[in-house]
Amino acid sequence: MYKVILCVLSCYVIGSQSAAAPFITPCKIGDNECLVKAAQAAVPYFSAGIPDLGVPPVDPLIIDDVNGDNGDLKLQFKDMKVVGLAQCKFISASLSDKKNLEFVIECPIDAVGKYTLGGKLAVIAVEGDGNFEIKTGNLV
Repeated sequence: MYKVILCVLSCYVIGSQSAAAPFITPCKIGDNECLVKAAQAAVPYFSAGIPDLGVPPVDPLIIDDVNGDNGDLKLQFKDMKVVGLAQCKFISASLSDKKNLEFVIECPIDAVGKYTLGGKLAVIAVEGDGNFEIKTGNLV
C-alpha cells in the first residue's frame, strides 16, 4: 500500500508540478538506475511533506481506518500511526510498456493503533479488540 502511495505522489509531481519540485531528476525511458536514484532523492521531501504542492507528511503516516472482510472474518484497524517511511530504500525500478512504473522498496515499518477482530478463522470462532503494535524490520 505504501509503495502505491509513494508512486502515485511521485508520478503526480513528475507529471504536473516538476518545476515546483526541483528535487525531481528527469530520467530517460529505460534508465532504471536513474529512476532509483531520483526516487530515493525524493524520499526526504515526501517524508516531511511538500506544502507548496499540497503533499502532507508521510512519516509519520496517520491512517484513521482500515477494514478487512473476507466474509467469515472481519478485521478493523483504527487510529494507526505508521513510522519508518523516511528510511525507505529504493532497490530497483522498471518501466514496462511505457505505462507501468514498478519499484522494489525496503522499508522498516512500525505501526501502532487499535484493532477489532471478529468471526471465524477456519472453524474456530475468534474475537478480540485492543491495542496493536507491528514491527517489520525491512518490509519489501
